[in-house]
Amino acid sequence: MNLPAPRRKIGWSLFIVRCKDNSLFTDICYSRELDKKVATINRGKGYFFSTHPERLPVTVVFLEEERPFKEAFVKMKYLRRMNKPMKEKLIKTKQWPSGKPLHAYGRTVEVPG
Repeated sequence: MNLPAPRRKIGWSLFIVRCKDNSLFTDICYSRELDKKVATINRGKGYFFSTHPERLPVTVVFLEEERPFKEAFVKMKYLRRMNKPMKEKLIKTKQWPSGKPLHAYGRTVEVPG
């Protein structure tokens, strides 16, 4: 009897891109669609980059893959509230600030230390 292969859970990717003008942009997408998402941004499509073509092209400078949606979403919201020096430190060290749990929609996500 042939059984179907088990379905692989598709995780979410949390990423930061650096724009041509050195600004940073944070977003999430399905892990398998990251290349497509970055290509779409570099074509000037999307709610943010269609109005700021001077910021193109972008390059991915930080990436966390295969996260559950809720964790990726909460971390994205947290990253968007961080100032640029904090984001630069995260990009350089790949370590989240410790001791600060993330909160969104009544859920808490512990930041790995």
